[in-house]
Amino acid sequence: MYNAFRDRMKKVTIDGKGEEGWVVNRLYGLTNAYNANYMYKALIPNHSLAASGDLILYEGEKFFVISKLRSVTGTQQIQMQKVNCTVNIVRLVKEFINGTFTGKNTRVVIKENVPSVYKDITAKMQMYDARLLQTTTRKFIIPKIADLKLLDTIEFNGELCQIDMINTTDTENLFTLQTQKDKRKIG
Repeated sequence: MYNAFRDRMKKVTIDGKGEEGWVVNRLYGLTNAYNANYMYKALIPNHSLAASGDLILYEGEKFFVISKLRSVTGTQQIQMQKVNCTVNIVRLVKEFINGTFTGKNTRVVIKENVPSVYKDITAKMQMYDARLLQTTTRKFIIPKIADLKLLDTIEFNGELCQIDMINTTDTENLFTLQTQKDKRKIG
């Protein structure tokens, strides 16, 4: 089945794994602006090295592999989501002088320039998605980071977003984070 589409194959680069030829299309129609702009699907060869969580470079854009499945015809398909920002992960560490808390926090960078997908959370989304925390104002999808903790902070476009939830099960090898504006005092 995959060979029938060879004329539509385009080169993609799987970060750390090399190049492959895939047939890439948008996932959904233009009825939903977010899906039309950010969601893609690809028909991939049976011997593909792609796995959920991989970072893909396609036509100058970066994508995360969100899911991978084998269809009833024996071909493999993946779903991809376009990376729309990079973020820094920071941790606020309390400052102490002679064992006494100064009332200030120091910012320690855990990881810089992390590829990410972000989505602002609206009141309508809050109403229809029971999994969202009441305080969530933005969601991020990032690669798994071993030492990431609740209450770490995401630096994004000059804003600080406090991590209130780390979902490890939505997408294999990726974290889905729920955040709110970080109001903690720095320095």
